[in-house]
Amino acid sequence: MNEAPSPSTSERSPTSRRLVPSRSVAHWDLDITALMEFAGPASDAADRDSNWAEALLEGARIIHVNEQAVHMLGSFGGREAMIGQAVATCWPVDSRYDLAEIILELINAPSPGLMLERPITSLILEGSILTARRTDTEGRPSIFLSVIGRLEDDVIMVGSGE
Repeated sequence: MNEAPSPSTSERSPTSRRLVPSRSVAHWDLDITALMEFAGPASDAADRDSNWAEALLEGARIIHVNEQAVHMLGSFGGREAMIGQAVATCWPVDSRYDLAEIILELINAPSPGLMLERPITSLILEGSILTARRTDTEGRPSIFLSVIGRLEDDVIMVGSGE
């Protein structure tokens, strides 16, 4: 029984795709050490400038992501390219304020362990739910995020784009 070898990545057509389950849970672990300056009374909405959400998301660094997070919002560089980057580099622009609000609330939580859940307002993350928990793992302030939902359609299409 002779089987033809599967085509290499360079031989695949630009339309070749693989399907990812439409309802999957994506996880991120964020180091929020640099964000502790946002804690306290100065974090009140009236005291924030117009760029506060972007500045906060630039300071939250990705220390772990699962494969679903890579498929959902990652780059073609994969998981390794996401580690160490600011969460702002991959989070949809139209829901950054939602993510920043929940992170700010967790920064100001009296102790680790608080878990918050909110729907995400985004064209890309249609009908998704964001759950965030302050975990403070390995001696550093951190937040564990999970998103359950789907991207735009019933099936997420991931391809080489080449």
